[in-house]
Amino acid sequence: MIDLDLRIILVAILSAAATAAVPALVGGGIAALGALAAILIARSVVSSDEGSVTLAIVVGGLMALATVSHGHVDTWGVGASVFVGAELAALGRRLAVDPEAPALPEVRITLSTITIGLAAGAFVALVSLWRATPPLANVTLVVLVLVGGAAFAVRYLHHPTD
Repeated sequence: MIDLDLRIILVAILSAAATAAVPALVGGGIAALGALAAILIARSVVSSDEGSVTLAIVVGGLMALATVSHGHVDTWGVGASVFVGAELAALGRRLAVDPEAPALPEVRITLSTITIGLAAGAFVALVSLWRATPPLANVTLVVLVLVGGAAFAVRYLHHPTD
């Protein structure tokens, strides 16, 4: 167990709320799975337990699979909800490691990760609506991975300590 301070408690609540938000909107069994994932993610923050967040991500994958019949938007939303919750939980665990460390750099990193992840997910969801032959889809994926890798490399070369 870790020493809980207000920051850790707030991040645990925020990560649970983010995880359960979209599944609650979808309703039914998806909402129940979302509540389970939210509990596991909040638990991972307050107990600093990586296993709980891993299990929550597995539950999130099952939720996304079950949500496919509801449509693309709901499926993407459920996946995004679990992703944001897991990233916020990671922030909470990092803040718990050194309670005296400034939180702002960690918050900036987490917000950047969430923004990039959601943008990439939205892009993939948008591209999935476009019908392409498998070779063209593979070439497009490789190009996107190379462009993304180059963007991270350029950022690292310009800001190696960020």
